[in-house]
This record gives sequence, structure tokens and C-alpha cells, in this order.
Amino acid sequence: MSIADTVTVTISVQDVLPAIANFGTPLILAYHTNFVGVREYEASPSGLTALVADGFTIGHAAYKKAAAIVAQNPHTDKFKVANRAAANAQTITLTPKWFTTGKPVSFDITVGAITTHVSYTPLVTDTTIDLVATGLQTAVGTIAGVTDSDTTGEVTLVATVPEVRMYLSNVVGLDIADTSADAGIAADLAVAAAADNDWFGLLIDSNSPAEIAAAGAWALSNERLFGALSPNAAEFVSATGVAHTMKLTTNTNSYVIATRDMNGCAEAGLMGRQLSRTPGSTTWAHKQIAGAIADGLTAAEFANARANGAIVYVNDGAVHTYDGWACSGRYLDVTQGIAWLRARIREAVLIVLVNAEKLGFTNADAATIDAAVAGVLSQGESNKLLMPGWSVTRPDVAAVSAANKLGRIFPDIKFKAVLQGAIQKVIIDGTLTV
Repeated sequence: MSIADTVTVTISVQDVLPAIANFGTPLILAYHTNFVGVREYEASPSGLTALVADGFTIGHAAYKKAAAIVAQNPHTDKFKVANRAAANAQTITLTPKWFTTGKPVSFDITVGAITTHVSYTPLVTDTTIDLVATGLQTAVGTIAGVTDSDTTGEVTLVATVPEVRMYLSNVVGLDIADTSADAGIAADLAVAAAADNDWFGLLIDSNSPAEIAAAGAWALSNERLFGALSPNAAEFVSATGVAHTMKLTTNTNSYVIATRDMNGCAEAGLMGRQLSRTPGSTTWAHKQIAGAIADGLTAAEFANARANGAIVYVNDGAVHTYDGWACSGRYLDVTQGIAWLRARIREAVLIVLVNAEKLGFTNADAATIDAAVAGVLSQGESNKLLMPGWSVTRPDVAAVSAANKLGRIFPDIKFKAVLQGAIQKVIIDGTLTV
């Protein structure tokens, strides 16, 4: 005989946890035919090897974005890849900026694993932009996976294989315009989210302004953080470009890196680095992106891109991102921090509700909800998201309406907090005397 024959003890452990919102994983949405749905990979060389094993070439957009993530130090520990129903038909138009004798226009174009340098030097007989464009079109020649044509003053490049995209870099003397149409990216995102909703960052295989705007609108509506890269000359002109378009819609959840370097995948590199950090603890400004080339911008281009709401990657003695904000002008550490704060408060209060056998409509039990909210705010302060001095308040149970008591709703739990912000610019005023 044992004591268990006389006294039986059953213990229920009230430690149910909800699914925790994942703020460290980006999704790469790209057209491919390797699988349907969403797959997760380690953000490591082995993860890149797994991509190749799944059928991706090293020149594929999904691989290039993933490689940009892995190249950063630090970087997030995993990424996901989703497929698109149809490919974005990539079309790029190049317009020469000058027809100065002996002053070349040039660019590097990467298609698949092959990079080709294309250059044309205007002759004394090239007296118009159109003649320079014609000469450049001839210089493009035959590049596998690309067709080219010359219209008045322009050269148009079209990718001919759906899964193989063109990447321009080291562009000199040419304005770039991606004129690709939207291939249904919002629908693709909805399908991907339905298959796997456990990701926060969003990257796409396209530089099309139409698709960037559509993906940005989706990210804003679905509480995701979207990073885009736009090589378009319009980004550097006042009140034009897709960054400006999303600025007008107050898009707080999307950023656009305006750069002529498409090959460096700076938007993916920046996201891969920043999603590895605790939300709110890092600014997106003054960050170096391994593999990306800084742009040499005129003062006007620099000012215009910033006024349009874009991020630029520059060298002013050190190579780094400038401003680190969403198109709306809200800094990305705030956007990231607010998303974290909202999710963690939801989760903390849900834990209290699920793990309690019953929360009585009393001040004592309601205080457990206060404590849950306060715990998240305290962590937000530690994360450098919130200033010290935050507060949580709730009404006395006696002040709660009979209707809310009947519906078992505790209303008006409120908190107040001040964002810490960040120092990103320094002004120094010195005086020297003899």
C-alpha cells in the first residue's frame, strides 16, 4: 500500500502560451516553379545550399535576396520563400543623359550568373540623345535572356525568361525607368499569408513601381514591414517616384531604397540585418550593407530623394544608409517597435485570460491585466523603445457600466508612454581664439 492509495493529487500547470508574433523573419516573394506555397530556410550558407537543392540558381531573385541577407553581420537566423502565380514581365528603359563627345555612358548588367559591361562613347557625329541611344543599343548586343530595342532617345531591355531577371549596377550617364506592370502581387501575398502567416518582413523580386506600390499597400493593411529597391530616376526628382507615391498615402510600413545599384539588393541586406535586432533597439539609419554599392548623388538628387521619402545609401566619409525611415517619414525603428508593442501586449493579456481559471470582475483580478501590460512596457523601456515614466491606468470596477459587466468586458485600460527616439544628426558649434 502507498500514500497514493489514500491521497491522490492531480496538478494542472496553467502555463499555456499563445503563438508569439515573429518579428525576425522576412518572406521573399518571387516567381518560380520549384514548389507551391512557402518554405523556410536557415539564413546561412547551408540555407543557400538548400535553395539550390530546391531548384533555385544563384542568379535567381530569391537566391540573390537570400544571399544579401546572409552576407550581413549580424543577420536574422532564417528566411522564407513564397512563389508567385505569374512572373513580373521585367522591362527597363535607359535614357542617356548627354551626347558629349568622348564622354561615355555605361552600365553593368547581370543576368543569371553572368555580368556584362556595356559602354558607348559618343562620337563627334552624335549630335542628339537619340544617336547616343542607338549607339548604346548596338553596344548591348546579344545578352542571353535579354532582348533590346531602340526607340526615340531610349533603349529598352526586356527579360525573356520569367525566372531570370536583369540587375543593373555601376550606371553612368543613364536614367533608369522600370516600366514593368503589376502581375497581381497583392493576390500573391494574400495566398502566401494564408499558407504561412508567421513572418514580418517582406521582400519582392520586382523593382516595378506598380508592384512596389501594391505590395506596400498590402503591407500597411496587414501589419508587415515591406522593403523595396527602386533604381528609377524618378526617385531623385522632386515630388515623383514610387517612394513619393507611398509618402502621399502615409505608408508607415514600407521603405524604398533609391539606388542605381540593383545587383547589391540593398533593401534585402538592410532588412536581414535589422530584423536580427530587438524591435525598437536599433535605428535603420547609418547602417552599412555588405554587397551594396553607395551612390554618388548630386546635392539636388540627395535632397529630392529624401524629400520623396526614400532611403539613400551614400558615402560621406563612411558608407551608410541615410534617414532610415518609412516612406511616410516615420522612422522604421518606431514602426518596428509599435508592431512589437501591439503584438506583445495582445499576447501578454491573452496569457492572463487563458491561464486563469476565472478572472473575477474585481479590482484585484483586473490588476493582473495591468501587470501584464506593465510588463511589456517595462521591456519596451529596456529595448530603448520607450522613455522611463510610462503609466498604466484602469477604471475602478464600480465605474464599469452594467452593459460591459453583463458582456464580461473590462474597458478603458490605458497606458501612456513616450518614445525614446534616437540621435541621428549632430550639430557642433565651436569657437577658436588666438
